[in-house]
Amino acid sequence: MNREWKDFDFQKHYDSHVNPENFSERVAFWTELDILGYQFRTGLIDNETVYSTLRGQIVNGWVKFKPTIYEYKKKLEFLKDAYMNWEFMANKLSRIYKERDPPYKWDSSYFKSEEYDKAFTK
Repeated sequence: MNREWKDFDFQKHYDSHVNPENFSERVAFWTELDILGYQFRTGLIDNETVYSTLRGQIVNGWVKFKPTIYEYKKKLEFLKDAYMNWEFMANKLSRIYKERDPPYKWDSSYFKSEEYDKAFTK
């Protein structure tokens, strides 16, 4: 999901009203991660397996899309609990990163460290 935007100009380029193809790709990606997050949260899948195989996609995706998801929630276009399972899983995986490798710095070629930090603070 290689998309770029600043602030909430996301809506001008990728919102379902102006770009329905992107909407269907994005919602499929977000929903898959939310379903995986539900399974992760309830113990239906082994958390270590998720950490070992998908942590980058899960955490990177959350860092990239959290501002957009929260903006849609603020505008009341999403329910307050939309994608809460993905958020739970991304937060948990981020904490595991910090516990297992405390000096680890997120790869700055993807995100600035402040973007990463912002994604995991309320």
